[in-house]
Amino acid sequence: MRDNLYNSEDPALITKKFWSHVKSFSKSHRLPECMHLNDTFRNSPKDKAELFNNYFYQQFSTPSRYDIDIDWSNDQLFDIDFSPERIISLLKEVNPNKASGPDGIHGQVLKHCARSLAHPLSVIFTLSYNSGCVPKDWRTANVVPVFKKGSKDDITNYRPISLTSLVMKIFERILKDELLQLTSDLLDERQHGFLKNKSCTTNMVYFTDNISSAINNPNTYSVDVIYFDFSKAFDSVNHDLILEKLKYKFGIDGRFLNFIKNYLRNREQSVVIENCKSPSLPVLSGVPQGSILGPILFVLFINDLPSSLNAGTDIALYADDTKIWRPITSEEDHIILQSDINTLHKWSIMNKMNFHPSKCKAVSVHNRPSPLDMLPSVRFCYHLGYVLLEYADNEKDLGVIINPSLCFSEQQDALVAKANQQLGLFYGWLWLLILNSEKGATWHIGVKVTFRVLGEKYCTWRKVLHCYYTSRAVLNYSLFYKTDSFMNFHLNYYPYKRQPQKTAWLR
Repeated sequence: MRDNLYNSEDPALITKKFWSHVKSFSKSHRLPECMHLNDTFRNSPKDKAELFNNYFYQQFSTPSRYDIDIDWSNDQLFDIDFSPERIISLLKEVNPNKASGPDGIHGQVLKHCARSLAHPLSVIFTLSYNSGCVPKDWRTANVVPVFKKGSKDDITNYRPISLTSLVMKIFERILKDELLQLTSDLLDERQHGFLKNKSCTTNMVYFTDNISSAINNPNTYSVDVIYFDFSKAFDSVNHDLILEKLKYKFGIDGRFLNFIKNYLRNREQSVVIENCKSPSLPVLSGVPQGSILGPILFVLFINDLPSSLNAGTDIALYADDTKIWRPITSEEDHIILQSDINTLHKWSIMNKMNFHPSKCKAVSVHNRPSPLDMLPSVRFCYHLGYVLLEYADNEKDLGVIINPSLCFSEQQDALVAKANQQLGLFYGWLWLLILNSEKGATWHIGVKVTFRVLGEKYCTWRKVLHCYYTSRAVLNYSLFYKTDSFMNFHLNYYPYKRQPQKTAWLR
């Protein structure tokens, strides 16, 4: 049993096994039996897969022409090393438990046969890159619908995640490294998505530090933050536009540009639900979510978004998650911020990207009443196009709840409640294992499974809270510290209420 739960190649296997077992008894992760798209309802897995694929197809923007002019005069600048040694190191890093793509080549094969496969893959990658020919299997994706929020019955509340060839992902890793090396000096430093040493944490630390400094300025009445929401951002990127930006703004040309053009061209996707596969449909736009190269291409595509903002207005991005803010010292600052909203709206139209006006919000952060609020208008009315932006009492920003007082008590309460929920689940499964196990080793391993799962999750939450200056309140509830010894589990500090006699044996 220990061999089934521990694997040196995948340290998270014990966590995955536990949640897989728990989810097998829960319906919360499954697709509803009946789903609908507008007035069309489907019940069978095959019909649902087809309906999902039709919906995802409808989200694509206008087809591209791929008629960009490629300059071959400086092609030597885009030489890429596909040496067997480089490929071996990447193959050894493959997670063998990742799902295989449409070609059916499993990660176990790639990882354990790395030395044998490195040379032939080196030849194939070199030929593909130099010729610009991308095999069809590498341009095909099995799409899995992932729920976002709202009603689970409604297909519009799902986003597509592409399962692509693992071999192609090795190829893409090399191309991604080379692409970033060529473009890193031109990337806007306020982009925090999919880049080395950048993350949601760096985004939020930069944002909260900037806001805190501004509202502590005695001349600042408030800081107005505008949150933007793109509609199907990754799926609506126009291929012609991204190729033009790569060429004229980042200097990518020759073989590299030719390969990216053919990488984006003639792609196909099918939706897979319960082993039922829909018919393939062409991918007319967008970058594949779930690929390695796709997110970087999107970051390069959106890189020029902040370039036209007024001085004094700041911005932070995490891929397509965009927010701008400006300290308000007079009525003129409201007008300038509105002009920045108009600038971003104009950018979205020119780049064939649509905002969701109803999901775009304004939050006015302040630490004292503003004299501007005494005016008849009460609040300045920001608008996106012809739609007025609603002022929100709180907004979830990359998983962190932001409110007008910049107080994180709501975030703390939400995380503690979630931690207690997970701990309650832990106790339920712990006692079930104890009562139903025939061997002591069985429940002992079960205890270590649940402890590692919840320990890792809670440690992650603590780190996030610490980054946002909110850990002090949660430290009173501290319980888990990542360790291999279950006896270091300090039950006395556990906030979840349980009868003492039931837990005395653990002390």
